[in-house]
Amino acid sequence: MLHEIKDRRGTPRAKLSQHFQLLPFDSRLSAETTSTRNLSRRGFYFETTLGHYFVGMYVRVTRNFSASDPVSRQEVGHVARVEKLKSGKFGVAISMLPDIGRAGIRWL
Repeated sequence: MLHEIKDRRGTPRAKLSQHFQLLPFDSRLSAETTSTRNLSRRGFYFETTLGHYFVGMYVRVTRNFSASDPVSRQEVGHVARVEKLKSGKFGVAISMLPDIGRAGIRWL
């Protein structure tokens, strides 16, 4: 018996590429600057060669990242899904957390 797989996404995805930087809360892990494969209002998906992402991991996200931009704004998200791709890379889905301000986050 075949079961239909239900898409659990709450918002539609757009196949847009947006440049961003990810900075894990764990300072022992390296930051990454890359581009999205798709995105929505609540999150985004990207591919990476780094294998240190895991479900539930918190990351700081800077969208439209540019090292020369002095007013970059960081947001907080968490890893919602990690999958191993046929290419050997990892597909990572990030779900953005509501903006509660810096006072509401304990920075590690």
